[in-house]
Formats: sequence, C-alpha cells, structure tokens
Amino acid sequence: PPLSSPLTYLAVLAIVFGQVLNFSVYNAIGKNGVYYGYKFGITIPWCTSFPYNTPFPHPQYLGATLTYFGAYWLLLSGLDADYFKVFAAGIGC
Repeated sequence: PPLSSPLTYLAVLAIVFGQVLNFSVYNAIGKNGVYYGYKFGITIPWCTSFPYNTPFPHPQYLGATLTYFGAYWLLLSGLDADYFKVFAAGIGC
C-alpha cells in the first residue's frame, strides 16, 4: 500500500503494538517462562504486571498475531492474487 494510506499506518501500529506485547512478556517472565522452563522443573513465579494485567488473556500470542498480520498488510497486501496461487498449488504435495 502507499505510504500515506490508512492501511499502512494500521499495519505499522499492529507491528509496533505486537512487538511491545512480545517484548513485555519476555521482560515479565524471562527466558525460562517464555520457553516453557516449567516443563523442565524450573519454578516460574506468577506474573500480574504488564502485559498480564491487560484485558488480553494471552498477550504473547496476540503480539505475535498482530505482528504477522501487520507485516502481511505492510509487505504483501499489494501483491496480485496470482502470486499466492503458486504457493497454494504446492501445499498438497
């Protein structure tokens, strides 16, 4: 999309907010919390600070999803639909 379009601004906002959530999760619960350290017997303290005190039940998943959709809108939404048919044709292989 053109740089001045509302879709571009929305895409950049989605990417920035998504990354704020992702980095905040990492900062709040650390590497062991993010990468399932509790399954290896590491005690992870329960976190009630940002981003876990927001109305979003799963901030890390939301952050990743917003980042992916924002990147799609920003980078791929201007492509012709035929571009995606090439990849869809190989899915059943």
